[in-house]
Amino acid sequence: MSSTSLADLTMSEITQLICSNAVAPGAGAAGALAMALAAACGGKAVTISLKHADDAHLHVALHRFQELCRRALQEADDDAQTFAAWIRDRGAQATDELIESEEKTARLINALLVTIGEVEPFIRADMVGDLIAAKSLARAAKTIQIANEAQTQGERDRLGR
Repeated sequence: MSSTSLADLTMSEITQLICSNAVAPGAGAAGALAMALAAACGGKAVTISLKHADDAHLHVALHRFQELCRRALQEADDDAQTFAAWIRDRGAQATDELIESEEKTARLINALLVTIGEVEPFIRADMVGDLIAAKSLARAAKTIQIANEAQTQGERDRLGR
C-alpha cells in the first residue's frame, strides 16, 4: 500500500484498493472506515439537532463523534499497515501487534456505540435515520473486528502462544 492515507482518497479509489489483489487494505480497514462513517452519521444527527436546541449533551457528543471519526480514519491506515506487516512476517511479534491493533479498534467501536446510546435521547425525531445509520455501521464494524480478531487469535494459538 502507498503512503497515502485512506482518508485522503476518494471512495472510488478506496473501493478499488480494497477490491484489488493487494494484501491491504482489506476487511479491517473497511471496518474502520465503516466506523468513521458511523461517527460521521452520529455527528450529522447531533449537528442538525444543535441547530434547534443548544444542549450541552449534544456539544459533548459532537466533539466525541468528531474525535472518533478522526481516530477511525487513522485506524484504517494503521490496520492496513499492521496487516501487511503481519502477512510479510507471521511471527509472534507481528501477530501480537495485529491483535493490539484489533483490540484498539474494538475499544473505539465500543466508545462509538456508547456515545450513540448516550446521545440518542437528545436527537431530533427527524434525524433518527442518521442515528440508525450510525448504529448499523458501528455494528458492522464490530462484526468485522470480532471476525478479524478471532482469525488472528487462531494464528496466535497455532504459533503456540
